[in-house]
Amino acid sequence: MMKKTNGFSLSILFLLLSANVLLAQPGRTISNSFHQYQQATLQEKIFTHTDKDTYLAGEIIWFKIYNLDAATHLFADVSKVAYVEMLDAANKAVLQSKVSLKAGRGAGSLYLPSALPSGSYTFRVYTHWMKNFTADYFFHKTIRVLNTLQEEKAPAPVAATNAIQFFPEGGRLVSGLPSKLAFRAVDGTGKGLKFRGAIVNQDNDTVARFEPGRFGIGAHSFLPEKGATYRAFIRPEQGKPFTAPVPEMLDEGYVLSVTQEGTGLRAVVRTNIPGRDSLYLFIHGGRKSLSQSAAVVEGQAAFFIGADNLPEGISHITLFDRKCQPLCERLYFRKPVKGISLTATTNQHQYLNRQKVKLEIAGFDENRRPVSADFSVSVFKTDSLAHAEEDIRSYLWLSSELKGKIENPSYYLTSGDEQAADLLMLTHGWRRFKWRALLENKPATHAHLPEVEGHVVSARLLDPVTLAPTARRTAYLSVPGRRVQFYSAESDTSGLLKFYTRDFYGPSEVILQTDQRWDSLKVEVLSPFSTERSSFASRPFVQQTGSTADLLQSSIAMQLRNIYAGKFLNRELLPPVDSSNFFLKADKTYLLDDYVRFSTMEEVLREYVPEISLAIRRKSYQLKMLDYEIKQFLPTPPLILLDGVPVFDDGNKIIAFDPLKVQKLEVVNTPYIYGSAVFDGIASFTTYKGDLGGFEVHPKATVVDYEGMQLQREFYAPMYEGDINLSRIPDYRNTLYWSPLNRTDGEGKASFDFYTSDMSGNYTIVVQGIAEGGRPGMTITSFDVNSK
Repeated sequence: MMKKTNGFSLSILFLLLSANVLLAQPGRTISNSFHQYQQATLQEKIFTHTDKDTYLAGEIIWFKIYNLDAATHLFADVSKVAYVEMLDAANKAVLQSKVSLKAGRGAGSLYLPSALPSGSYTFRVYTHWMKNFTADYFFHKTIRVLNTLQEEKAPAPVAATNAIQFFPEGGRLVSGLPSKLAFRAVDGTGKGLKFRGAIVNQDNDTVARFEPGRFGIGAHSFLPEKGATYRAFIRPEQGKPFTAPVPEMLDEGYVLSVTQEGTGLRAVVRTNIPGRDSLYLFIHGGRKSLSQSAAVVEGQAAFFIGADNLPEGISHITLFDRKCQPLCERLYFRKPVKGISLTATTNQHQYLNRQKVKLEIAGFDENRRPVSADFSVSVFKTDSLAHAEEDIRSYLWLSSELKGKIENPSYYLTSGDEQAADLLMLTHGWRRFKWRALLENKPATHAHLPEVEGHVVSARLLDPVTLAPTARRTAYLSVPGRRVQFYSAESDTSGLLKFYTRDFYGPSEVILQTDQRWDSLKVEVLSPFSTERSSFASRPFVQQTGSTADLLQSSIAMQLRNIYAGKFLNRELLPPVDSSNFFLKADKTYLLDDYVRFSTMEEVLREYVPEISLAIRRKSYQLKMLDYEIKQFLPTPPLILLDGVPVFDDGNKIIAFDPLKVQKLEVVNTPYIYGSAVFDGIASFTTYKGDLGGFEVHPKATVVDYEGMQLQREFYAPMYEGDINLSRIPDYRNTLYWSPLNRTDGEGKASFDFYTSDMSGNYTIVVQGIAEGGRPGMTITSFDVNSK
């Protein structure tokens, strides 16, 4: 009898353990697949600090780019190029530029043309890698431009359209199951709407009444009945009443409810699907994740998540069934505690015109210990036109994680209003991946590779007659100049070419071609900028932005700056570049000025260059390279370059070129492999100006103007001590100082000196930065400038 009892007990125990193992398997599958995906897929997040947010046409936008790992907020040293665009109200790019990134940091500027119309523009920044994901997660902000140099017709007034959206907690309404129904109402400018609302059924019976809290956001309990249909009546404080649909309900399904309970969260799942089933809750945020399982008993399952298990910022709470199918999703926000405190202190509170300002920056952690922080500083005139809108803290923790535009995102970090933050979570959703593909553990395929060394020029190789893509053929890209920039690429199955350039800066004329001796293909250059548009909407433009007095003063100041300091404002810094050729070191270099100059290239080569044999066959010249190692001439002509541009013939064209325009000749007299091409040596000619010296490229070559990475403008800030000449020049700077690439020292401090201008008034100092560990910080302070 005892043996039977033990056997029975062991059987029950085995069944319970088996059930727990089975119960845990889907949760483990989800967790493992998610971690595998995270490790294999880098997510970049960009924040951009501009010197201010409102400009006049004719001014310069200064900006600093922070490229970060989206999960940790550490600098991401993968992409080496950022793409910057200004889009108008029709989402058409009016300005575009490429900015070099080093160790996740970049700085640049955009000159606003004097013909740019007044309006609200979307300023967006992204990397080539970020193009693999939705454009909603590019960096976006609104830039307002006022054109005071041309008379513009005021746009026709557009009637403000109020709107409301409803968001059932967890994703869907299910008949017969109580749910929390969140909502967000906005006016025609995108700001929160104040109103009174009611939900009525098909019989016009009122089943719920509701009002919003802050920013037009709120939630109320709602119990949908089977077979009923609902609509909402909204009566705004200003504007006409309107109706809006309520989301359709499912006859059967699951409803998720998440509430704060003690030191953690309690998640309750309700379902009207009969039977007992197992459900799995997966929570992830940043690099942290956890999963739990629970059985459905009498249509309900419950989970508890301890606060210590939740990461700071946004957590994604997803409910799965036994088959790993996502059922509900909910966001939760835990206010960040760890961060940095930045301070900006001036040596005085008031200054005279053209007086030196000493600025001290300090960074501390939450325990008041000094931290090493990477930061940018802007000092600009405070008036009704210019102000600072973005905040690196609220952007990284909130705005970058949610689609659309958030009204006053910093409120959720600086206030103790946890209810407002939770309501915000209820009205937003976020997914950087699709669960089905993730759970199937399929290797990710990405159309856009990260630019890990420099800008990648993309092109397509086409048949010149049919324009069909041509695969597995080699094409060449050249950037003519004294520094040889010559690149090759082999087309893929879609005819796509990728030229991996190195230190390609500034506007240039680029030449793309195939070897016309064997191929007669067309090379079409592709734009590297994204054509995808996001759901971000710039704040509507108001014609009378700021006071008339401020606008007039700023306009006069801008014109005077451009007249008296134009040469300083547009001074560009040449970045340090690797000047070595793609073939690194030539076997022999000939500086032709060291020799007696001949009037024909044939004489030069025959008299001075023993490495090159020059033969004439059927009245055509043929160059061949002497390989000293094997002591014989190589069988085919070498690669002939003129200022980096290949001359695809056996030697006739270069022989006909004027040698008096050539400064040097570099020779590689051994076979050279470059990409998919093999050359029997290289003969690289360089002219004095690097401009081809009038040489005509092949008529079937593609010649286009192309912008490399932008040359960095030097911010103009005059230093008046002892400079008598500058004291006579009017100084109407309204941006007194801009310094993008800075770092605090071992004591967490940094200092700067700059001078005030002739413009009196209040000035704002904005400091934005990232400290060790990916902790963002920001501070704003001000000082006054009075005339003498």
